[in-house]
Amino acid sequence: MFYNICKYQLVSSEIWYTNPDGLQREEVLSRLFEEDFALENRKIVLSDEHFEHVYSHVYLDQPENGAALMKIANRYVNADDDLFWKKYPWEDREFATVMIISKKEGTCLYIEENEKAFANVEEIIKILCRGVNLNLNREKLSMVPSAHIDHQEDTCGIMCACAVISNQVDKAYMMNAANYKNKPRPFDDKAALAGKFFVSSLVDEPKAALATSTLYEMTKPLVKTRKSAKAILSILRAAMDAGVMVRPSYREFIDVMGCDDIVDEKKYSRYTSPRYTGYKNYGLYHNAFVTFSKIKTMKL
Repeated sequence: MFYNICKYQLVSSEIWYTNPDGLQREEVLSRLFEEDFALENRKIVLSDEHFEHVYSHVYLDQPENGAALMKIANRYVNADDDLFWKKYPWEDREFATVMIISKKEGTCLYIEENEKAFANVEEIIKILCRGVNLNLNREKLSMVPSAHIDHQEDTCGIMCACAVISNQVDKAYMMNAANYKNKPRPFDDKAALAGKFFVSSLVDEPKAALATSTLYEMTKPLVKTRKSAKAILSILRAAMDAGVMVRPSYREFIDVMGCDDIVDEKKYSRYTSPRYTGYKNYGLYHNAFVTFSKIKTMKL
């Protein structure tokens, strides 16, 4: 088993705007992986270029201090499929191990070469970079590869050690599972509430989870910047029209989004009604509709 080291850097500071939380650029990436872990791997969506296939991922341990260690599958796999995820390095595995280190000195990916899972390292790079950037772009950031991939034998020992201790980490995780679940989460608890209320019988469970997460992530910034009721509800209406979401009740929507001072019950009924035609030339609606339509036709 071989490992490659692929150095990454965040895009030029010229397009960096002050983060409202006062975070440094490398901290934004670190927080992204911590939030993804807290939200049970639903914040980062790994897919192909055309958004037709989803690649599942799981963490070996809770990301912290700028480091995340994950396994990326070559297809959609349930997170609790132990027969798939718990295979040893010398077994035939359809996933690759990736370590992400994000520090002030720089951001690096340590990527396992496993041709039984992915044809080459570059494929994994594109999949991971695409999924991460869907979130980083909202912060006016992006993660771009360097001009080359370094093959450094002296650093391979780090990942070889990870391959050996990964089983120990898995066991430690299982022993302390209750503690992890009960550990305070300094993240957006409303996202978990959205998963409970924003459900749909129109698509299967993996697509429903993806649609729920996408709906919440696209609507939340509109509420935060106090956009109009029409703008906020255009995302929900797009999901409904794309056939991936059934309309939640007004109270459920408000409990999650907390925008009752912007969206009253009358506006909610009007802007989510199939009879409302005001979204015909509305950009927010059309962009969201395209996204949800891709989820609808995605192959898992």
